Amino acid sequence: MDDQTERLVVLETKLAYVEDYMTRLQAIIVEHTGTLDRLTAENKALRSKIVDVEESIQEMPDQRPPHY
Repeated sequence: MDDQTERLVVLETKLAYVEDYMTRLQAIIVEHTGTLDRLTAENKALRSKIVDVEESIQEMPDQRPPHY
């Protein structure tokens, strides 16, 4: 092989590795985006439940339980 052909093969090999790497990174990004969306929704639901619990605690009268 002459020098230009060898350089071309090296560049094509590197490009193939870069393309594979980018494909794997894209898959990871898609997976992490899904996880982030799920965790964001879960966080929102938990915050809503906390607000509901705080409101119900404030509405409870300050009384002794019946067993006292």
